[in-house]
Amino acid sequence: TAQWLEVLEAADIWCAKVHDWHELQATEAYQLLEFEQVVEVTSGETYKTTRCPIRLDGKILKSAAGAPSLGEHNCLAELS
Repeated sequence: TAQWLEVLEAADIWCAKVHDWHELQATEAYQLLEFEQVVEVTSGETYKTTRCPIRLDGKILKSAAGAPSLGEHNCLAELS
């Protein structure tokens, strides 16, 4: 990887090493971005997941609301 990065960077080609999950979590950038958050689904279960790293007006975008269950928010689910 280092050899290819050296060749590509010398040719002014934008490139970066691709990390596996454990390497990514150990990077300074991952830590600075506060890339993980805990969310809760309707059942009350919580889990850790990644979030969008984009900031708006310098603020981190986080939400404790997890993804809905299949059909949870459509009108048919409300009828049953």
